Amino acid sequence: MKTLPPLPWDWTCADKPTANGTFQVYLTDATGRKIAAIWGRPEERETIADTIIGLVNGSAPTSAQDA
Repeated sequence: MKTLPPLPWDWTCADKPTANGTFQVYLTDATGRKIAAIWGRPEERETIADTIIGLVNGSAPTSAQDA
């Protein structure tokens, strides 16, 4: 049976910047294990992570204004 990593999920940033000075963003499960990397423009990564977390954990914003 296929299952998802344990909830709730969260996100975290890498401790050190990449060569271009930005930070990697990772989704983590309830145990703190990295389960995904977020790609995209550096200024979008936190919003992408927040949206995924909200949808998975059941607290997604209902509009872009809520984000």
